[in-house]
Amino acid sequence: MNPTLQLVLDHDNIDFDRFPIRHILTEWITSLSAHLVDSRILTVRVRSYGGWFHGATVSESRYSAAQFYQTQMPSAFTVGNHLCRLSFDFADHLYLGEGDANRVKVTHTVVERSKPDFLTFRKPRHECVHPECTVSQVRKWLRRARACFHPDCPLSFADVFVRLEQKQVDVHLALDLVFIGEVLGDGDHLAVVSDDIDLLPALVAAGRRRKSGKCSLSLVRCQEPPAYLVDTLTGEEVQLFIIQEVGHA
Repeated sequence: MNPTLQLVLDHDNIDFDRFPIRHILTEWITSLSAHLVDSRILTVRVRSYGGWFHGATVSESRYSAAQFYQTQMPSAFTVGNHLCRLSFDFADHLYLGEGDANRVKVTHTVVERSKPDFLTFRKPRHECVHPECTVSQVRKWLRRARACFHPDCPLSFADVFVRLEQKQVDVHLALDLVFIGEVLGDGDHLAVVSDDIDLLPALVAAGRRRKSGKCSLSLVRCQEPPAYLVDTLTGEEVQLFIIQEVGHA
């Protein structure tokens, strides 16, 4: 029986300019070559997580991502002696199994924030030596939450500025990792591509809750991992794989 390879993408935490999706797929599948020697045809499922809904409406980033994946990700390609057949979907629902009849849709993954982030001075504080330094004015401006530095500005920060922020995406991805890990069969392989350390607890949980000891779980990163992440994964059933940038040995 041909194995299933499931690749989970944390879309906004991957530098696709330096690490194209085709390159990521090729490197990951190549790293599994020792487990795939008897498999000529591979089924590869790619699932992408991001801020795909602004409220209940499809977001602009979803449209951009759809165009990106359509142009950059092939429906089939070869890696060594393997023919890889790809399927793709956006993570619009909680993954509760292939036969889940009452799928839970996850919307409102992009929200607007109209207040400046709370900031405090670093310790020790670095003083600017420029005679016209405006650090103090910037601090007052942030505290007052006005649109400009002028003390009599009639506009609030929210009247002029808005910041878009992802919500629910990390929790959705983390839950899906655990659910997908529980349904992996013998010889199947699951990997998450992300440089976000927030997913570390979910990776450990998914590794421990796998029902099959003959499937693999991997974290694929584009950046060198912090020591804390390496130490946490040491002894866990999670493989850490660092993708080499295109053109680098």
